[in-house]
Amino acid sequence: MYFKNIFYYDRISLETEDGSMIFFKKRKFRKQKKQETNDKMKDLFEKKVKDNEDYKLLYAYTEILEPDGYDYQSKIVGYRESDMSIIIIDTDKDFKKSSHIHKFIKGEFEKASYSKGEDLYMIQKTNSKSDKITFTIVLKNYEDEDLLAITEQEIEKEEFYDFFMEFKKKPHLRKNTKK
Repeated sequence: MYFKNIFYYDRISLETEDGSMIFFKKRKFRKQKKQETNDKMKDLFEKKVKDNEDYKLLYAYTEILEPDGYDYQSKIVGYRESDMSIIIIDTDKDFKKSSHIHKFIKGEFEKASYSKGEDLYMIQKTNSKSDKITFTIVLKNYEDEDLLAITEQEIEKEEFYDFFMEFKKKPHLRKNTKK
């Protein structure tokens, strides 16, 4: 059966080869796409990270300035509260391939910050600029499937923000007060 997609603001229409129309609510379509994105992220994360239990996953990206405009690199951000760790996997928007895997544990990095105005997270392992990772958590993306994966993660983003604010704090060294 042949379908022709026609997108409207509040619904998706599919025109069959005989000219009849099938309507779906866009909300159901979005929920299905979000679930597909989550499943693909989880599959890739589990393949690449051996100790992957209890990690919460988010979809993020980095903007890369190119001579002809911006390019976007997708990332999977996994974080775990039990050991205060973050794992970032560089990937494509379809989660079919990955390149670098970066692991950060609280207290084992030079600097971590969040820029509210740009909604940008940054973690730097050492003083070297090559050890610097920046990323933005995707809040919602429904329309631009060519650049980024389709997702919606408002609640997850808020939870990660709270985690990151604790993660970025330097561990306090206890002073030995006993003589």
